[in-house]
Amino acid sequence: MVEIKYDSEYFEGITAPYIDWVGGGNFDGYLIQKSLIFRELDNKVELHSKVINAKRYDGNVSDIVLTGYYREIEKETLKLSFDNFEMLGKILGDNKDIIAFSVWDKTLKKNEVYKINE
Repeated sequence: MVEIKYDSEYFEGITAPYIDWVGGGNFDGYLIQKSLIFRELDNKVELHSKVINAKRYDGNVSDIVLTGYYREIEKETLKLSFDNFEMLGKILGDNKDIIAFSVWDKTLKKNEVYKINE
């Protein structure tokens, strides 16, 4: 059985989902930090994307919370399902405080790692 820590936040490192170098080497972009919170009730999971810095971004960006569902599949693997993408993950670490995911939608596959903040 997968050992999820419920109602705790698993954080991914700070990422830059958008960076553009516009004329003259000017930086236009923003930074976010993502986190996952697993809820025991109804197997729900929340994916939070919090804007850390958008001072040099010319557009509008705001915090987002997506709600999906998780379930355990074969070999103690987690599958998270959201409206437009899925995440397949494995709990790692001596304290079982790290989850490594492959994230994919119809056109993109990437990897993300989340660590619980205790």
